[in-house]
Amino acid sequence: MRPPTEQRPSGWRVRRCVHKQKRRFAEQRVPFFKNLLRLTPDVESVCDLGANVGHNLIAILSIVPSVLATGVELNPFAFRQLSSIPGITAVHSAIQDYAPNGDLTWYSRVEY
Repeated sequence: MRPPTEQRPSGWRVRRCVHKQKRRFAEQRVPFFKNLLRLTPDVESVCDLGANVGHNLIAILSIVPSVLATGVELNPFAFRQLSSIPGITAVHSAIQDYAPNGDLTWYSRVEY
């Protein structure tokens, strides 16, 4: 047992597990999105409706790092996770209330 001064912060294991899971789930989606993006060339922006914690957007950004990625999520916990990911614009909104700023070239609502 660690002395009280060396205790890890509350929730440390949970955050660490969520981070590892997020990376693993995103990696599992890469082959699917590689094939899909091969069929839809010149994608400049992506909007994931119901993005949850961003697995799809992380996978897409790993393939096309220059894409403008937007994730729309209503769940406050998932939104916090989503908004912490670099390169993703997180929008806290219901899908039906979301209005994009400008043109988007590709919408994603993929269920696994």
